[in-house]
Amino acid sequence: MLDLMGLPKGASYRMAGGLISGSKARIEMIEIKGVPRKPFDLRVTDANACGMALNIGHIRDLLARIKQNNGRVLSRNGELVEWSNTIRNVFVKDPNGLNLELVGSADPNL
Repeated sequence: MLDLMGLPKGASYRMAGGLISGSKARIEMIEIKGVPRKPFDLRVTDANACGMALNIGHIRDLLARIKQNNGRVLSRNGELVEWSNTIRNVFVKDPNGLNLELVGSADPNL
């Protein structure tokens, strides 16, 4: 498996996965150890940039907590974007540099 993944001898990996609650969608995560690290910081607009979109309840509260904990907010002025009359979104970076699009209701009570 290390050869298949292009990893050097001495590297290790572990995998976790499961179904996303309430759906038939499956998600898989792989953690790799024992390899040299490089900063991972693709911009949302970069070709082939990876990321993940997550539907979030209480998106306004979550964005406030991300800012309070010095999280990286990528959307203009660090604010929610009006996607439609009912939907707001914001792009952030997770601690490992992965682009995350958080999507939630425009209703501040949700």
